[in-house]
Amino acid sequence: MPTTWEAIDLSGDPRFVAGWRSGGKRLDAHRFKLHNEVFPTLRDLCTPALDFAKEAQGRPFEPFAGLEEGEQYFVQDISALPPRPPTKQSPAAESGTSEQDTADLVRLIRVGDALDEATREDMDERRYSFYAICWPMQSTMIGFVSKSSPIATLQPGVRYFQYGETLKTAERPDLALREGADLIVAVDEIAIIRPFAFTTLLGDVGVSFQSVPDDVKKIRDALSSSIPLSSSACDVLTAKAQHLSSLARRLRLLPQRLEALGKLDTKKVRASMKRHGVDPGELLNTNGQFTFPPEGVEVFLDVIEGRYFEDDLGDESRRADRYSRRK
Repeated sequence: MPTTWEAIDLSGDPRFVAGWRSGGKRLDAHRFKLHNEVFPTLRDLCTPALDFAKEAQGRPFEPFAGLEEGEQYFVQDISALPPRPPTKQSPAAESGTSEQDTADLVRLIRVGDALDEATREDMDERRYSFYAICWPMQSTMIGFVSKSSPIATLQPGVRYFQYGETLKTAERPDLALREGADLIVAVDEIAIIRPFAFTTLLGDVGVSFQSVPDDVKKIRDALSSSIPLSSSACDVLTAKAQHLSSLARRLRLLPQRLEALGKLDTKKVRASMKRHGVDPGELLNTNGQFTFPPEGVEVFLDVIEGRYFEDDLGDESRRADRYSRRK
């Protein structure tokens, strides 16, 4: 059910959780015990993000679509997410898909009261990479998530001061929380205000790099009965995508694209490339295989993703850096 943002009430008692991902492992988090004097401040930090969700336009999430900054946000349905067991009941080294990472994030927000409480040692040693200010709603919890460490860092040469009636020195703060949020995890959906934070938190770069060999294998298998991917092309894809996170993320989604396209037709692919001014010889050899050098990786992905188009009112050949489906 779409979220009625006006119905969200931040008058309850908030919770605060901070989380991390170690290497390619699953998301996990600690809860922080709160004094009630910080409740109004936490409410003030969340209010701008909630006001934005009320006023801006929500649109379905698409990995390669762009947003009108300050006017739109993405919406991802989480009503049918599969449950994920706590990390203590599942191998901690198990890296998940983006959907499983999302389920982990939702779980951490929903059961924040059951998480281990952070200690002073955790703050000094744990590398927190995100945090969430959580609020009770409809017998569950919603969370305002920020993809940044809450631990205050001391910059060289900077000293802290506090001003009341006079200026006084102040101790370095333990936590530094910013106004707003990157994501709002509501009851049935996530409002994605900053897509980059969403894709890096739930499609971790490390996980994407680790997944490259398996993703290339899936692509090779999907093409095997139509236009096979040569062994050299597999090697090139793997090598280049393991060094560029943008390519690693595109590879993750390519098997879905190939499944939607069905069996590719060589003549149709050649015709499409010629129509968009791309020499078929850049990707296809005489044996009817996809094969290309390192500089052909982006061309291969562009062709399969359908990123090329023509300006109907002019004579320019164009490439869509960002794209979304038309209704």
